[in-house]
Amino acid sequence: MKSTIIKFFFCIFFTGLCRYVAAQPDLSLANASCSQSSFARGNNLNLSYQINNIGNLVSANCHTTIYLSTSTSITSSSIRVSDVSCESIAAGGVGQLTRFAFPIPYNVPNGNNYIILSIDSRSEVAESNESNNISYIPTAINISSTNGAQQNLPYPVILVHGLNSSQTTWNTLLTDMQNRYGWSYGGNMNFCLNQDGNLAVSLLSTDYKDWSGALTAGDIYTVNFNVALNGTNATLSNDVESNQSAVDKQGVAIRDAIKHVLQITGRSKVILAGHSMGGLASREYLQNPSLWQTDGMHHVAKLLTIGTPHGGSNFGFGYAEAIRDLRSSYAISGSPGVYLFGGVESYSVMKDNASTNFNNVDVNCNGVDADGSLIIGLNQKILPSEPGYTCIIGTYLSSTSDGVVTTASANLNNYYSSVADTLMVNSSHTSETAKIPVIISGLHEPYTSARALDVNYNNYYFGNISTPGIATGLTTDSNYYKLTVAQNSYLSFEVFNIPVFNAGIKVYNAANTVMYAAPTAGKGYINSGNISLNAGTYYINFYGVPDTGSLRHPYALKSSFAPGICPSSGLIIPSDINGSSYQWQEDTGNGFTDISPGAHYANATTAQLQLLSPPTDWYGNKYRCRVNGSLYSAVTILKFATSWTGITRDWENAANWSCGYVPDANTDVYVNPGVPFSPQVNVSQSCRSLITAPTTIVIIQTGAVLSILGK
Repeated sequence: MKSTIIKFFFCIFFTGLCRYVAAQPDLSLANASCSQSSFARGNNLNLSYQINNIGNLVSANCHTTIYLSTSTSITSSSIRVSDVSCESIAAGGVGQLTRFAFPIPYNVPNGNNYIILSIDSRSEVAESNESNNISYIPTAINISSTNGAQQNLPYPVILVHGLNSSQTTWNTLLTDMQNRYGWSYGGNMNFCLNQDGNLAVSLLSTDYKDWSGALTAGDIYTVNFNVALNGTNATLSNDVESNQSAVDKQGVAIRDAIKHVLQITGRSKVILAGHSMGGLASREYLQNPSLWQTDGMHHVAKLLTIGTPHGGSNFGFGYAEAIRDLRSSYAISGSPGVYLFGGVESYSVMKDNASTNFNNVDVNCNGVDADGSLIIGLNQKILPSEPGYTCIIGTYLSSTSDGVVTTASANLNNYYSSVADTLMVNSSHTSETAKIPVIISGLHEPYTSARALDVNYNNYYFGNISTPGIATGLTTDSNYYKLTVAQNSYLSFEVFNIPVFNAGIKVYNAANTVMYAAPTAGKGYINSGNISLNAGTYYINFYGVPDTGSLRHPYALKSSFAPGICPSSGLIIPSDINGSSYQWQEDTGNGFTDISPGAHYANATTAQLQLLSPPTDWYGNKYRCRVNGSLYSAVTILKFATSWTGITRDWENAANWSCGYVPDANTDVYVNPGVPFSPQVNVSQSCRSLITAPTTIVIIQTGAVLSILGK
């Protein structure tokens, strides 16, 4: 039972007795609803809910946990979907309507499941009654399996394994990503790197074979070098030694893996995550522009290396090409490793064993062994500045090594000055791929606009509030996204499933002017409402102070485009110029005049004008801001619009319109494809304009008229 602090008392007279009653909050579910009755695993569970405080004292911020369960109670088999922040609620008050969107985890069983909400699940509020904290939506939802699911991440992640390993090294991580986050697996890509079976000769044209099969659009992909001559997975002791092949050939495979993933996902970039030698394979691709895609770009947004020997490793024995390339130096000759630090292709230079040589010393894979070629080492080549870099550095039994790679070698900053964030993990080398929280943290979104992730309209993009890497020196996690607005538009920005109390969103234009800013104030969901933005590039910064659980509970960001605002709704018009003084002006057809406070205006002398439920006959009014007395912002033209949703056929039914409002003579109408019913006008109606899909038919009943009055 939670502790109670008595703030005041009052008397309840019953059978002549006076009782002292503590003032306490009491949270319960006010209402909750789910958007549909059936879902496929991996697709978004969309619901909304409100929490009320029926107690007599304001509540503190807390968390609500959402479960999926085959019964109406929380059991050991219930699936914990996510934790969402809840704002402080006044005594007797009702919290905001919170919208929730989360991909259904892949371990949710098929069949009927109940949505259960556990309010104050972390016991952050001292309540008078805890028995009403757990509620469920009475109607069960049906969950089914799915082949291929939605894309949840701005850029897909490609996982690259290390020496003498295979794609199965990622199994623990993949399972967690699917079951904890609902991220989708798009498939594996097989590459044989010794296809001719001749280990003494290293010639790319005969050694390299891309055996990759069909992929699906997803969030995560794996690369496998442990491939036999027939393209199937080989045993780890297979004599072909494909997964011990030269890093030069691995870089070619990374090129083709990126090509495949870009084609199937339609995304503009990928994120590479490489364990051990897989990090060098990724660098081999990045640091050799001749390997980049056909447009001359590498299309990599981030490289995460996990226990990668950037400075080499002399651990391990053998004669394979990869063992040769991983050497920081050679035991007999004492020369630095040629692949990493440069040198001559020569058995005398690359002498590592007194009695036996490597299979070959053809580092550049030109088919001529020990030809005396001068090799430029990987650490001598330019490291592209565009991707972000993070190194996960393992320690095991000592602070200087993970048992295979030294901490100094695993730190990319020791070879390229201050380019990478660093994260430490207490783990042996072979266990590092199962250290899930640190890997998820290592995949964190960029904290500068220069590396912002590209996003589009009307998609959910999931991210994490995590502790930034050591190199940032920050305690607040800032996640940057980039959105291109092709034409002057009205946009709204929503953030769902916010897991922390201290968070917020800012929208900047290309000149770094803040166009919109709002803190969450503890809320689990925020919606900017309509913002007028001109054509251009914008940066969205969702920031938050992480707590101990936030890394495991992703938020979702969504931006929506609208051709106009809904009748009776509001609009934010930001100035695209910074200044010390602001005066907004309006032009109703007779030139611009200063705006004074009124029923439909707010903040007329600040950087953001607010129009409050402007009448629809204001359509076409123009707005601009006079900044510092003589500068003028871009002009915004007010428009009203609504879209047909077609729940039924009747034009006159407000429920059939996206705004919940039947259009009038000053409203533009859009009828999009794919709606259940086309509109039918039963009683004479009017609109400003009508734009329909090519196959849409608007039915006008006898005696009715649809007047389109716009110009």
